[in-house]
Order: sequence, then C-alpha cells, then structure tokens
Amino acid sequence: MSTRLNNKKGAPKLKKVLTLLFASTLLVGCGHDSHSSKEDKSKHESSKKEDSQSKEESKSKGSEDKDKEYDTSEHETYKKKPSGTFKGDKLETKDYIVTIKDKEIIHDKDKDRDVVAFKFEVKNKSGKSNLNASFAWIESFNILQDSKDTENKLSPSYISFRDGKYAEWDKHQRDNIKKGGTAKGIETYELQGKDDVFIVGKDNNNYDKDLGRTKVKLKDLHKSSFSPREELEKSIDKELEKEDEIQDKKDHHKSQKKDDDDKDKAVTDA
Repeated sequence: MSTRLNNKKGAPKLKKVLTLLFASTLLVGCGHDSHSSKEDKSKHESSKKEDSQSKEESKSKGSEDKDKEYDTSEHETYKKKPSGTFKGDKLETKDYIVTIKDKEIIHDKDKDRDVVAFKFEVKNKSGKSNLNASFAWIESFNILQDSKDTENKLSPSYISFRDGKYAEWDKHQRDNIKKGGTAKGIETYELQGKDDVFIVGKDNNNYDKDLGRTKVKLKDLHKSSFSPREELEKSIDKELEKEDEIQDKKDHHKSQKKDDDDKDKAVTDA
C-alpha cells in the first residue's frame, strides 16, 4: 500500500521530466532546422553570386575579344582602327590605293576663277565592286584652305575636261575599275584666296580624326589657263574637218570613177 502511494507520487515527477526532455528535443530540432535553413540560404546565395560572376566574366571575355578590333581612347570610348594610311601623296585602304600624280592651279577662263587641280590614279586592290576613280577620291580626301581665322573646307568645282589637254585624266574616271586595274582621274576645287591648301586623308572609321595631311604651297604650283567652251569648239571643228576630208575623198572617188567611165565610153565609141 505504501509502495503504490509512492509510485503515484513519483508519476507526476516522471511526467514532468519527460515533458522537459521532449521540449528540449523540440528546441534542439528547431535550432538544427533553423541552422540548416541558414546554411542552405547561404549556399544558395553563394551559388547565385558565383553564377553571376561567371556570367560577368564570360561577358567581359566576349567584350575583350570584340574590342581587339578597336582602339581605346583616353576617355575610354571605343573607336575602330583607322580605315587606312596616308603618307606623302599616297592613301591606301584595304580596297584601293589613291596616288596623287600632279597638282596645279588652273584659271577657268569661262567662269573667271582659279581652281586647284589634282591629277591622280586609283588602283582596285580587293576587287571592290562599283569602284571608280572619282568615288575613291571623294571617299578619301577633304581639301582645306588656310585663312587668318579658319581652315576653310573647299567644295569640288565641276569643269568639263572631256576635250583638250586634260582629257586623258577625265576619260575613264567614272568607269568601274577591275581588280588589280588602275584608272586616272582629275578633281578641282575653287580657291578662296592665295593661302596654302591642305590635302586631308579621311578616316572613314573615325570621323573626328584623319589619316594625316599634306600641305600644298600654292606659290610652288604650275599655273595654266583652260576654257571648256574653247576646247569644245576646237573638238567640234576637228570633227567637222574629218567629215569634210571623208566627203572630199568620196567626191574625188566619184569624180575619178566618172572620168574612167567617160574614157571607157570614148574608146568604145571609137
């Protein structure tokens, strides 16, 4: 009887101990879960960071490969490599070479103006289609003239050189050039004074830069006069003379034939 009473008294204590043990187990388990959750979250964030870094490195590498074709300026802006080179009287690109053969001042008598003329040759290196001497020149050069306050960009001035002493430079300058072929050309610019002129090689990949420049001292250039109208009249006169010569030969042939026929008839009648 005494033992049973003692057991009944000890039961609540045991229950209390078991309850505390169970609660302790729950707390440990929760703590473990919380710790695991934090570790998983940390691992996930670390993985995301590594993926992001990997993508950035890949992107950076691709950018570096692409930038091999570019120069980096001091302002860290990317610009393409120069489109060619210009030294002395020769400008060269991957497609063609322009060589300036002569420079002179021409007085255009018809319009009473002075122009600076450039005679040149263009070689088609690559076989570029639709390339002619006139196009290559315009693509390659700007012509500037010095003045007190500014450098003035000169505009091309059209003069017909179809006839006369410059005809050989004009004849094929608008014809397409074959691969490895060469064609002549001539371009003129109306002068705005007596100050020196600069030939500026264009960099068609970087429009705020140039490939170089050559100074042309006008006082050192040969000077001549030219009249497209007079040359055209001379050309027409020559053509008329040729036609007259041809007609004279035809008339002479007819006259000779008539004389021969008359002689033959006289012999027959006799």
